[in-house]
Amino acid sequence: MAGSIPRQLLIHIGYPKTGSTWLQRVVFDSGRYGILPWGQDGSEQGAHALNHVDPLAPDLAGPREAYLARLQPDLPADAWVALSGESLSGSLFSGGHNSAWNAELLHGLFPDARILLVVREQRSIILSAYGQYVKKGGLLRLDAFLAGSRSMRMPFFNLRQFKYDRLVAHYQGLFGADHVQVLPYEWIVNDPVRLLAELRRFLGIEGEIAEPGKEVLNASRDAVALVVMRHLNYLRRADPLNGLSPLATNFGRRLIDNFCARLQGRLFDPLSRRVRRRWQRQIAATVEGSYAESNQRLAQLTGLPLAQLGYDCG
Repeated sequence: MAGSIPRQLLIHIGYPKTGSTWLQRVVFDSGRYGILPWGQDGSEQGAHALNHVDPLAPDLAGPREAYLARLQPDLPADAWVALSGESLSGSLFSGGHNSAWNAELLHGLFPDARILLVVREQRSIILSAYGQYVKKGGLLRLDAFLAGSRSMRMPFFNLRQFKYDRLVAHYQGLFGADHVQVLPYEWIVNDPVRLLAELRRFLGIEGEIAEPGKEVLNASRDAVALVVMRHLNYLRRADPLNGLSPLATNFGRRLIDNFCARLQGRLFDPLSRRVRRRWQRQIAATVEGSYAESNQRLAQLTGLPLAQLGYDCG
């Protein structure tokens, strides 16, 4: 029999490419920081239960049952419990079109929850998203990828999804500003103790903080490997991002992945650095000035020192 919703619930909604795996494995699932995972299989539960809700006749009974069926039994009544899914903030490769809808469903399911959202400097997250796109089977060059929202009939990657202030304001309007915390990915990379201290302060958890390990998760591929992979993706993966390629096979995927893995190393480092710098210049030129006002509003909403962290604040 499914249990009841934990009294102290933290929902981590993403964004994608902002250290979600690190938060799930190192912070939530380890139990070292006063937060326990939602399920016996971990804190990551995702947005799957929300994807089939009829927007014209929303019924939350199904999603509620799906989430509660995976809730681990016998959780202490006073424990903070984390439910985590980076796609809850919106699908990365559909322009984040379901971000507001997911927020409303989560509020309907868990109205008293605390919300954690992690942001990342926009030029950095866009570059990381492009690498993820290629790994999933994408075929587009970076310039076409960045223009995807203008060239595709269906929802696709859209640069406006990284105007973070809009989604933050939406969650604050639903859950209350004091129930929404925004933290920067840059602290995960450079100051994880500070990030953990802010998270625990938000939840009212006291005590000393153990130094997190230096574990590296979901490391990005070198740029040369991504270039080669993109040219071979039609043989590597059948995914909606490449039109469900009919030529892709498991054998082809293993062969290409092994070959691309060999392109990551000192021999190819200089070329990879040149390609990456070119991509960074291309992204910077495309988004120049686009996020300054949004970042100013985000700083006002959250109190975060975004300009000090490299965000364009005008």
